[in-house]
Amino acid sequence: MRITHISPEFQYTRVNGTLSMAEKKSFFGSKLINFDDALYIQNQNIIYYENASNEQINLNLEKLTPAIIYNADNDKQANSSLVINPAQSQSQIINNTSWILSINYGAVMYNYLFAKLKSYRTFEGVTNAMTYNNSVDAAIKDYIKTNLVSRYEFFKVELYLSYNDLATQGGLRYQNNWDPTIQLEKNYTNQFQTKTDSTNMKIDVVFNQSKNSLDNSFNYYYNLYFRKI
Repeated sequence: MRITHISPEFQYTRVNGTLSMAEKKSFFGSKLINFDDALYIQNQNIIYYENASNEQINLNLEKLTPAIIYNADNDKQANSSLVINPAQSQSQIINNTSWILSINYGAVMYNYLFAKLKSYRTFEGVTNAMTYNNSVDAAIKDYIKTNLVSRYEFFKVELYLSYNDLATQGGLRYQNNWDPTIQLEKNYTNQFQTKTDSTNMKIDVVFNQSKNSLDNSFNYYYNLYFRKI
């Protein structure tokens, strides 16, 4: 009788490759997604379909349910805040007020990439049971964090401002509004400074009102640009 030296206590079990989202390079290349060379997050609506379990299995059936719509304008508004710059004199606050627009560009990029992968149906056929956390959505987010985020760098922010005369247009002083409709060349401004926190993927955009804040409020809007490293 020939001894095989194979212990009967162990056996090989096939597992799904989707249990790990980390892409690893090999001699013959890897299956890393070929994504865009640049990301321009402007006013896109990204539409996709999925079943009640957030899986993408059968497009024909999924189209019978309401579409999921990612709205970049809403996402950018939700991940930003506008406050009066505390590092200014009282005189400046009263007149040409300085403002800080704080943007969590990392969150916006994550959400945008997630919606893109869903719309491309990149993980079509993957069920929750085939993923590490029993969640396709969690697996996609893990894939983005592990493989895609490091491939992009923040490039620039575009800022748009449109002023409102309080006497003729109404409104309250220092009450400024998010407004995607002002994305016009006449409202574009490059009169601002930025402070970027690359570690936390956030940026502060610091700017002054060009029209006296005693008489004017403003509407604002911004776009984000990323480029592949």
